Formats: sequence, C-alpha cells, structure tokens
Amino acid sequence: MFGVEELDAVSLALALMRDANLELWSDRLTAGLDDAQRNMLMRHRDILSMLVWAKRSALVTVAACPECRRWSCVVKSKALKQCGLTVGCNGVPVVAKAIAGNTTRSLFS
Repeated sequence: MFGVEELDAVSLALALMRDANLELWSDRLTAGLDDAQRNMLMRHRDILSMLVWAKRSALVTVAACPECRRWSCVVKSKALKQCGLTVGCNGVPVVAKAIAGNTTRSLFS
C-alpha cells in the first residue's frame, strides 16, 4: 500500500530532478540531503525509477488514493476526479508534484 512517506519521497525526488534539470531519477541527487531524506529516498528507489521530468513539470509522476492507499504512475500531472485504482473506492487520488526546496511535507494531510 502507498502512504504518506511514499508521496513525500516522490515529491522530493521531483523537486530534486527539476532543480538538477534531469529527466530521470539518479541516486546521485541525494548528495547534500540530510540522512532522513536520503534514507527515505533510498527506501523508495523502485518508485522513483519510474518518474520522468520534462521541461517545467513532471511528465510521469504518481497518483495515490488516500482512501484505498493504492497508487499508479500517471502521465502528466493532471487532477484526477475519482479513484480508478480499486473497484468501488470513492476516494480522489492525489497527484504528486515537485515541492519547493528540499523539505518534505505530507500530501495526505
């Protein structure tokens, strides 16, 4: 299941990719982060390897539903109106976007 930490990791990774002007995730981007941030990113490397940053926004990012806790890669960062990840779920998925700077925050709160 997908949770707060996973969304935080994706948001931080997208911000680092944006700031470094890289299209794909690289573990080298963790230099200069504190241990907690670096460890969080390392725990979720499998998800981060699917992200794609293009020009000014995420081309491939993650959408996660706070109700059923399922997630999926999505193309472009468009708003989703209804969960299509679990049959019968009425949740509205959150699309991970790059955060400003190198701080983490919860997207589920």
